[in-house]
Amino acid sequence: MNTTPYAYAQARLQAHYARLPDAGARHRLNGSGGYGHLLQELRHGELRGWVAGISAEGEVHTIAAHLRQLWRLEVDLVAGWLPTAWRTGIQWLVWLPELPAIALLLAGSPPPSWVRHDPLLRHFADGDPQRRRNAFAASPLAALLPATLDRPLDQLWLTHWRRQWPQPLPALERLAQRLAQLYAEQRGEAAPLAAAHNQAEALLRRAFRAHPFTPVAAAAYLTLAALTLGWLDGALASRALFGREGTA
Repeated sequence: MNTTPYAYAQARLQAHYARLPDAGARHRLNGSGGYGHLLQELRHGELRGWVAGISAEGEVHTIAAHLRQLWRLEVDLVAGWLPTAWRTGIQWLVWLPELPAIALLLAGSPPPSWVRHDPLLRHFADGDPQRRRNAFAASPLAALLPATLDRPLDQLWLTHWRRQWPQPLPALERLAQRLAQLYAEQRGEAAPLAAAHNQAEALLRRAFRAHPFTPVAAAAYLTLAALTLGWLDGALASRALFGREGTA
């Protein structure tokens, strides 16, 4: 692959990758004590840009909404660094952390209150299941509508992601398959990918280092960012609600 079109993207990805805390850094931050102390630590660390908009009051839904917005902005930012042919494929990653919520909505369950106020998901929060499915059918998520027990949502998501690659990349396919396996192992959890954080992180860091100047590095970085934001949400929310320490 010609690496020249990816030179700028790789430089920016490397800078953003460098600020993500590894397991050791998360462990240290998890020992920071209460909400205010952790927030102060984060404001003086590599993630200060991500927590700049989080207030000291610690309102859980506001924290979560802020971090979801950060994730979506990060996906758009990274996609914009890549050659045009790969942008749509990378932008499809924006839905990955939302799959548990999407599964609930497709099952006809009452939408969580945050979904009704979320800029991306509120369009699918109609109380009538048929109108909700119609909204999915008219959206970019129409590819997920056939989800059943035999065709799990994560597999449909992955199949549609592959269709948006302008060319097959064996390294990206291997990464996608391994992530799908980790997701399937944790299916049914509230945050399946985050529950396998350490395994997924090791896999993604290896992929990022092994495949610079390719879309693999972009996908690996973004999935790492999603994991980090999930950890950050949990660490802050648990302290804001209960004053307890978070988990790695």
